[in-house]
Amino acid sequence: GKLDILVNNAAILKGGNAGDLDLKVFRDSMEINFFGLLDLTQKMLPLLRSSGQGMVVNVSSGIGKRATPGLAAYCATKFALEGLSESLRVEEARRLLADSRLSVKEVAARTGFRDTSHFSKVFRRVDGLAPAHFRDALLAGRQE
Repeated sequence: GKLDILVNNAAILKGGNAGDLDLKVFRDSMEINFFGLLDLTQKMLPLLRSSGQGMVVNVSSGIGKRATPGLAAYCATKFALEGLSESLRVEEARRLLADSRLSVKEVAARTGFRDTSHFSKVFRRVDGLAPAHFRDALLAGRQE
């Protein structure tokens, strides 16, 4: 078979400072927010590659580029996701020269559950746009 698009959008968020959080919180967060996504992506890569133009969309966060106090475990997972996405993008770009057309994108969404006004310097506000808008933009290869 083949698969055209994989959207990775699962996460847990447990608040706390790096020096105070139990190590189990970090491990649980990494297991779901990073390793779960990595496991599924690895399993789906052959199907995505076979489509000839597969796409991986990793839903990340501005927190993956700028840490926020009190969200240490979540920040760590999103920084890891950014690194994984970038690595996968470069690896697949090299494969593209050979035979694959898989693209990898990250999407940082404004969630609304915290003050995210500092993201406005990096990300355009997307409230009120229908999911089809993002689908169409991704499929067209545009960056929103």
